[in-house]
Amino acid sequence: MTGIVSPTLSDVVGGIGGLAGALVVAPYSRGQEHEADRLGQEFAAEAGWIAALDGETLAQLFDRADATAWDPDMAAVANGVVASAPLPRGQLVKVARSEPYRPR
Repeated sequence: MTGIVSPTLSDVVGGIGGLAGALVVAPYSRGQEHEADRLGQEFAAEAGWIAALDGETLAQLFDRADATAWDPDMAAVANGVVASAPLPRGQLVKVARSEPYRPR
């Protein structure tokens, strides 16, 4: 509505929202962002997910991770991908882990 009255007023009001958003995000440093990314990867791995490296196949991912109860063909079916296809960097791959059952 402010754009109808004055394009300049519209730009000023719209800019205030962008500035407020920048002030909210600004306190987080790159170090904190990297730490959050690292923790996210750890949480995903504990839940049975492993992030692929760029161009990595399921077989290569399983060799690197060394912690799955599935073979690459079974993981391909579970993840809806082709076992021999290269994966994009960061794609999360669901894996099965062998752990003893511990009743709660």
